[in-house]
Amino acid sequence: MPIPVYITKPLTKEEMEQMCDENCFISVVIKVDLDELFRVSDLRGLEGRLDLLSELAVGSNLLMDVNYKTVPTTSLKEAESLAEDEVYMEVSGDVFSILDG
Repeated sequence: MPIPVYITKPLTKEEMEQMCDENCFISVVIKVDLDELFRVSDLRGLEGRLDLLSELAVGSNLLMDVNYKTVPTTSLKEAESLAEDEVYMEVSGDVFSILDG
């Protein structure tokens, strides 16, 4: 699994190609608005949550095999200040279907 990289906007295809490992997996850290995450989860369940994280990470809901976890702010050198309803999350997944499209 690649080492997660903090991003402030979704990855481009070119960035995905550069960052992915031999299995087409990427791993990024993103800032997530908890209100939005809970709202999407309430409306669409787990699938909605995974789609939101995928959109924030790669600009598409085509990220496959998505895994996510919260990341402590202290572990990020590039960390920006967070609002009280935001959290950093590490999101990883397979970008093959995005790169192949």
